[in-house]
This record gives sequence, structure tokens and C-alpha cells, in this order.
Amino acid sequence: MSPDRYTGKKINIEIFQVKNHPLNKVYKQDSDFLGKIKVKAWIIKGMVIGGTSFPVFKKDAGMSGGPYSLEGKTPEEVKGDINKWTKKFEKKYGEKF
Repeated sequence: MSPDRYTGKKINIEIFQVKNHPLNKVYKQDSDFLGKIKVKAWIIKGMVIGGTSFPVFKKDAGMSGGPYSLEGKTPEEVKGDINKWTKKFEKKYGEKF
């Protein structure tokens, strides 16, 4: 989905933790995983338009990496070749992120 349809609109972000998320199965064997997933839902006029999810670890666990989709998918699972997608995004919107 293109971000163009949201240009100039106010996006609210709700942050909360959930249990029984698909990522719970992915990280259940990690001893530093606290069994919860942090979710950031992006909302316009009461409608969720996107968001991210991330496993919650013990404070000193040092987890690295990026967020997952709301459903627990990696960027590659959502967009395919992430480098190709990033280049197209940067070309269209003119910013590196």
C-alpha cells in the first residue's frame, strides 16, 4: 500500500503488549523472551492502517533487529526483496531511512 493516501493526515499510534501472538511461537525457546509482544498500531479516524510488532525481552538481553508486521511477518515476507523495495521507495519519496 502506498503512503500517498495518508499524506497530510494525522496518524495516531497506540502501543500495547499482547499475548498469543504468532511471534510467541518463534521466540518461545529463547530464555530471555518474556512471552509478550509489543504492538504499535497506526490509526487514522479509528481505523488501523498498519503497525509493527516486536518481541519483549528481559532488559539486559540485547535484542537486535527490526520490527515485524502486525501479523509477525518480516519485511521480506511483506514486501519481497527489501533492498529493491527500499530503492524504489527512496527514489519516489527522496529520503533514505
